[in-house]
Amino acid sequence: MLQDIVKQPKHKMKQLYYQQTTNSITIKDTRKIYKITTDNIIRIQSEAGVSTIIRKGGNAISLSKNLVFFEKQLYDFGFIRINRNDLINSNEIEFIDCKKREVIMKDGTQLTISVRNLSKICKN
Repeated sequence: MLQDIVKQPKHKMKQLYYQQTTNSITIKDTRKIYKITTDNIIRIQSEAGVSTIIRKGGNAISLSKNLVFFEKQLYDFGFIRINRNDLINSNEIEFIDCKKREVIMKDGTQLTISVRNLSKICKN
């Protein structure tokens, strides 16, 4: 149900910057290469062109990639774009309150669903 919400990726990224395996992604930034297990990602928050990957255990990684980059790469892993700034792991959702337009994550974070995405997420 939730996986049907996100748009299909429109084009493939260069292999140097992205490599997908069964449950992890490898991302090259300007100075480092990160291998991140998708199961450990709670959400990705973007602000001013910098995306912060918030992982279980409180660890965060900031990268100079926009959220569209991650949205395209993580679609197959069940990630959902709920608003302009947040891409969330559908496996980490505690519950969705459609009346309040909120998503409550398992870590207690409350996020707002945009009006545009509300009808897609709360369609049933």
